Amino acid sequence: MSLGSIPILSRLYDLDDFGIWATFMALMMIGKTIASGGFHVSLMLPKDDDKAKDLLALSYSFNWLTIFVTIAALLGLIYLAPTIIPAFHVPLFLFSIPLSVFIEGKSQAIHNWLNRDMKYKEMSYSTIAQTTTTVVLQILFGVIGTDLNGLILGTLIGQVAMLLALLYLSKLPFFLKVSMDRMRAVFKEYKSFLTLGVTGNLINNSASQLPFVFFGGNFGVDMNGQFSMVQQKILAAPINLISAAVSPVFFKEANKAHLAQDGSLKDLVNKVNLVMWSLIIIPIFVVILWGPDIFSFVLGEKWRLAGEYAQWLAPLMGARFVTHPLSYLIDVKQRLRAQLVFNSMLLTATIVIFYEPILHLTSFDTVKAYGVFVFILQAFFLVYLSHLRKDEN
Repeated sequence: MSLGSIPILSRLYDLDDFGIWATFMALMMIGKTIASGGFHVSLMLPKDDDKAKDLLALSYSFNWLTIFVTIAALLGLIYLAPTIIPAFHVPLFLFSIPLSVFIEGKSQAIHNWLNRDMKYKEMSYSTIAQTTTTVVLQILFGVIGTDLNGLILGTLIGQVAMLLALLYLSKLPFFLKVSMDRMRAVFKEYKSFLTLGVTGNLINNSASQLPFVFFGGNFGVDMNGQFSMVQQKILAAPINLISAAVSPVFFKEANKAHLAQDGSLKDLVNKVNLVMWSLIIIPIFVVILWGPDIFSFVLGEKWRLAGEYAQWLAPLMGARFVTHPLSYLIDVKQRLRAQLVFNSMLLTATIVIFYEPILHLTSFDTVKAYGVFVFILQAFFLVYLSHLRKDEN
């Protein structure tokens, strides 16, 4: 979603539309963690292109399994927690989320394949295709009105546009066949990306996305619309636009520096740390000081509460902005167990804060507790990542 389109969409859609969309995005983001078995990340690591292609084929294979896993998980969620997805939207969710997760998984693998070859221009073209398609269609659906949620439909069609662009630009086929013996060999060598990486990322994504599921269930879809606007759309936008653009380049350069063992990794990490903080520090203070006024002026008075939430969440978003590229040091150094520990702590904190029967917090106190405590966890993780800049003896 384009940051510039948010003021328009905030006037075309109701709060409950944003609340339902937040639930859709949360479930999709959790699901896409398993979409390629984690092997799309490992594409950057082999020096041998043939081995990397074997990993790409392995990612493709795991991606098909996620369709069935996602459908089963959705049916279980609807049975156990029927209030999370409104009955009217159940057919749309059952169709769109498995398809969305599948598209995201294949796109992740192709994206990393392009990154391996340093084809950054092609990567940016696919992002432009997705963003443009999504924004145009969301605005169009908002203007004409639909019985279904136009925000969800626009998002799904935008993902299709991204995948088509990636397939065209990478010149990769939709299906990729490699002998089972070769796939078994790379699976054995890189299986930690499935056993530890996927588990850690699944826990991390659950910790990041479950708040939108719990918040809507506890306080209603309108309140979830306020919370998702600030957390998913506004404060997360810098991460999606700038940090996500820096991350693939950092991953590639960090892996080269790590292999060189000449001290260049330390210099690279210090430089990225400095640049990322210099980009985000002023916006953090602006939101803390004038968040409610900014939100009500740009989005409309009905979004003032979102601005009050933003004041407490801005430091956390700043820490995540800086952490996003540096987190690839976990993959470069293959410290997946440490990531698993951190993500487990993050998920535990999220459940304790957002599951209302535990602390019995109000909606505002929930946001405050989340913003402060998770910021502290994120800061400790950032310190650990900075420690990984050292060369191995």
